[in-house]
Amino acid sequence: MKKYFLFLFFLCCVFALKTNAQTDTAFWFVAPEVWAGHSDSPIYLRFASFDSPATVNITQPANAGFPEQTVNLNANDAQSINLTNWLNIIENKPVNQILNYGIHISSTVPITAYYEEASINNPDLLSLKGNNALGTEFYTPFQNLLNSYYSQSKAGIDIVATEDNTTIEITPTQNLVGYPANTTFSISLNRGQTYSLRSASTLSFLRPSGTHITSDKPIAVTISDDSIFGQSYYGGNNFDLLADQLIPVNKMGQEYIGIKGQLTLDDKIYITASEDNTTITSGENILSTINAGETYELSLPNDAIYFSTSSPFMKDFIRIENI
Repeated sequence: MKKYFLFLFFLCCVFALKTNAQTDTAFWFVAPEVWAGHSDSPIYLRFASFDSPATVNITQPANAGFPEQTVNLNANDAQSINLTNWLNIIENKPVNQILNYGIHISSTVPITAYYEEASINNPDLLSLKGNNALGTEFYTPFQNLLNSYYSQSKAGIDIVATEDNTTIEITPTQNLVGYPANTTFSISLNRGQTYSLRSASTLSFLRPSGTHITSDKPIAVTISDDSIFGQSYYGGNNFDLLADQLIPVNKMGQEYIGIKGQLTLDDKIYITASEDNTTITSGENILSTINAGETYELSLPNDAIYFSTSSPFMKDFIRIENI
């Protein structure tokens, strides 16, 4: 049986042995809420073209109140668009409500696209993965080392539908706001509609890591971990945002290299299995065997580490690219 896994980038840089650039002509995205009390603006979409000019259109298909935006790129060009004026209809809030905040980006030729939360206090940059982000089965990875600093700003899961009449089933591993752990519930969304879920706790060990999401039509999923407080691990008085757009189970890879950052302590990599009896190895060493939805914390004391699952490499896609 083939085994796939995904991991959460946390305080380190991660590369795959094989990867394709995240270029495409269409991108779906839902932006997480970032608590304004710790700064949540400005926000940008950033685009880059290659050998050909590109015309890029940004819409919210379910929200006629969002004015369509157009960016014209020259060949080998990079441009940004400031979306701060529409922040209140882009960040996906409040929780547990069907909203119309899904963003659709279309381009006349392949481009790369990023969403940036560019506040001074709480920044992050999310690589948009185009078709690679769309699927019908996801597991959510989260770090379980550091707590959220603010009770208003807990770990989040945000979902956007790409087609009408999409039924989505979610089984959280920990309590979410309004939803108990280990109880499956369903929501129905139309094209461009979104739904936000939040952890019920600020505590790191109660993050909903391994939450299972399935749908009958393609969706895209964003995870976020807002204002995590690092003092307990590496000192200082810093708290910052972690966020990423996920890839679905059928596009996960099995070989990775983690590269250490600039922390004086070990960096951390969090590996979440999508199938039972997933063995994680590094070189000749078996690090752990975990089941679907379970998470393994891998410390990175040296400059880099190679690790893999027990089954052969099946895909050229990775959970996270050089962030």
